[in-house]
Amino acid sequence: MLRSTIEPENRHSTTKAAIILGLVIIAAYAPVIFLSQTYNQSTPIPPEFLGYEGKSTLFGTTADRWGDFQSMWPELKLGTKLISQGQIHLWDQYVGVGKPLSADANVYLFSPITLGFLLPIQFWDIPLLIALWIAGIFTFLFLRNLGLGFTASTAGGIFYMLSGGFSWFLTNPNVAVMTFTPFILYSL
Repeated sequence: MLRSTIEPENRHSTTKAAIILGLVIIAAYAPVIFLSQTYNQSTPIPPEFLGYEGKSTLFGTTADRWGDFQSMWPELKLGTKLISQGQIHLWDQYVGVGKPLSADANVYLFSPITLGFLLPIQFWDIPLLIALWIAGIFTFLFLRNLGLGFTASTAGGIFYMLSGGFSWFLTNPNVAVMTFTPFILYSL
């Protein structure tokens, strides 16, 4: 019989921290969750083609003025559509003479975050918010592993998931790396 390596007291504090971090995300991103706004619309493409009818961008614009999500949106949509059909599409034939799709570092088709992009497009903010929560909880676990107390570890998780890298560039491909950095540090 396998036994959990997390003691009951630590399991309770981890659950408590997970709930706190989730509530912080709900409070910080309430316009996205409750007011039908989105973080993903930094593109001049008409909303009817994006699938965002009836949604507006958070506070009128996203901070990603360089259009990182705009440049990867069609490829991400193509990749997730093909994955949902049971195909692994290695090559994007629709860009110039073609380019790698599965090996594209901006699309990150095989990242766990991409599983959320298998949802309908109007729900594509959900995987981004889940990525924030994952970053916060693993920061909490990493800090607890370093010997910090519950309050300091929870504050560290909150500060990390609400840091500028996440809040300004949530749709940037680098978020996949920033999300799993605390997980890697905790694993070490």
